[in-house]
Amino acid sequence: MSDSAIPDSKHLLTLVKQLEQEIELSHERTSLILSTMPVALMLVKTDGTIEVTNRLVEDMFGYSRKELFAKPIADLFIDLKLDSKIANQERFARRANGEQFPTQISVARVPTPDGERTFVFILDISERHRIEKMRRDFVAMISHDLRTPLANASGVLELGAAGKFGEISPQLKEELGRAETSLNRVISMISQLLEVEKLEDETMAVELRTANLTATVREAKSEVLRLAEAKHIEIHTWEESLFARYDRERIHRVLVNLLANAIKFSAEQASITVSYSVSAKWIELAVEDSGRGVPPENRESIFSKYAQVARTDNTEKGGVGLGLAICKAIVEAHGGAIGVRDSRNGTTGCTFWFTLPVAEE
Repeated sequence: MSDSAIPDSKHLLTLVKQLEQEIELSHERTSLILSTMPVALMLVKTDGTIEVTNRLVEDMFGYSRKELFAKPIADLFIDLKLDSKIANQERFARRANGEQFPTQISVARVPTPDGERTFVFILDISERHRIEKMRRDFVAMISHDLRTPLANASGVLELGAAGKFGEISPQLKEELGRAETSLNRVISMISQLLEVEKLEDETMAVELRTANLTATVREAKSEVLRLAEAKHIEIHTWEESLFARYDRERIHRVLVNLLANAIKFSAEQASITVSYSVSAKWIELAVEDSGRGVPPENRESIFSKYAQVARTDNTEKGGVGLGLAICKAIVEAHGGAIGVRDSRNGTTGCTFWFTLPVAEE
């Protein structure tokens, strides 16, 4: 290399100063972006210590920016492990005064010249939790206050229809029977609503035990057999024993719900198939029918409370759309997933599926 290719010391000094100015400007831009973000945001180093925060973090946790610098993020969050897969997950956090509060966080890992950093986005959801608790308490109170008098009224109607209060005409007996049926439907809706609330509030625990899933499927099939026979529908299952870890009572409820739905939306003389597939950790159960199917745009919303695929479902088919919400809550309490897809023939019907943990050896 010739001497002319080597920059002199003055030129090197100029390059160094320009580089320092660019780095300083970059830090200023980063600080400006962080400070103007509408959510609480912190930048965390690979060792788990906080490097940069914005003002919202200071206001939320009650620390100054100086106190937050180099502070372990584990001091602020309870049971938090920084994982790039965390997105919109709820975690409890701890303020400077020791008060705990619920947050919703997302993280994103980014490479920087100083090494990998993790952006942590934080929302304080204390108000949302307060409103949800008020809603649950209100639903529980109203449901309890309604269910007891309705049950009493249903009992009186049943006794009246049976002639316990004196002889009645056939027409009155028929009307009393209809009134009793309507009341029992309302009582069932209230019970379902309470069950969904308990499952969402995690007050209804599931007991995971190794059991014969084949037997549970047969029991569920027996419970809906009259409904199927009334429409001349055949339900096909498998014969071999299949073991999984699950709560028998809860999964029985899921299977009955899915089978009853398949029968409800299937035509006369149709067939329903219950099948399974096994992977390393999960067993997938599938209930396939040949009914009208579920449009792709409705396949997530139908598992929400009160959802109906069509507006006429409530009046023509009965129910208020709580059955699938209950199924979803039960399956997720087992750590599994639930969904719906097209049937195997791809033309009519659909397949509702859910997963359960494989039984331990």
